[in-house]
Amino acid sequence: MIKVFKLLIFLSISFHGFAESENSLVLAYDFAQSQNVNARKFLKGLGFRVPTIFVSDIRPRFMNNALLMGASDEGILGLRARRFRDLPIEDSLAIDEMVVEWGVLQYPPDENWAKKRKQRSSIGILVTFGEQTSSGAPYFIVFNLTRTGELGRYYTPPRFRSVSRLITIAHPPVGSLITSHIDVEDHFLKAFGDEIEYPGVSGMVLQVDTRSMSGIGVLRSVEFLDSRP
Repeated sequence: MIKVFKLLIFLSISFHGFAESENSLVLAYDFAQSQNVNARKFLKGLGFRVPTIFVSDIRPRFMNNALLMGASDEGILGLRARRFRDLPIEDSLAIDEMVVEWGVLQYPPDENWAKKRKQRSSIGILVTFGEQTSSGAPYFIVFNLTRTGELGRYYTPPRFRSVSRLITIAHPPVGSLITSHIDVEDHFLKAFGDEIEYPGVSGMVLQVDTRSMSGIGVLRSVEFLDSRP
């Protein structure tokens, strides 16, 4: 159960909308909605889907003008995926920055990124790059908020090892919202090597660890930008 004091901290943070920027906005998703809005229907309307039978939903709901995800005991990852199939290739290639307003209401109590089986996350944004590779998946990086993950380190998950990486962006205090400016192109080149041509952003997945006694993530907005001069 979410602690009352955590909600009070969360309520004390003012919502300032999308980050102002002189950069060119390519895509934007605003999750600042009333708790009277059905979160599942809202996400479906934006094109977000539960991708396969091997994962569960993120248990989305709105509270305090933000999307809350997580705190389930279903024993598997919760995902909502959005492929940018309607995005022209020139716009996909133009995206080089992601700006996320997000936070954590509860960290998984047994999270420990020093142990592979406990590399859990209260909230992650998985970004896919290009189309499916011979490995059966596109290149992708999961950008996480964690309590114990090493900042700046690219972790390799057990599946799709050649095309996937996990990275902790920040360790925010419980109950606070932060704005992260993430250079997705730079991360791609560092994670997979600059000998691979940057294929552009092709989709995103909202991710939360839904295993027993797991975390609760908060999301208010996601922007994809072209920040090149």
